[in-house]
Amino acid sequence: DYRGFLKALCEHGFDGCVAYEMCSPLRDGNSLEVLDQYARKFVEFMKQNVAS
Repeated sequence: DYRGFLKALCEHGFDGCVAYEMCSPLRDGNSLEVLDQYARKFVEFMKQNVAS
């Protein structure tokens, strides 16, 4: 439940960095294009779920 986890961090005053690791096998392969696609999805998820 990443949304709940991020919400709890924000509610308790966390203002540090969040890292995203792609260490598990990706469904679509591991080309740079696929890695970039997944990283962009993560950025969009963060924009939608973390108040700025």
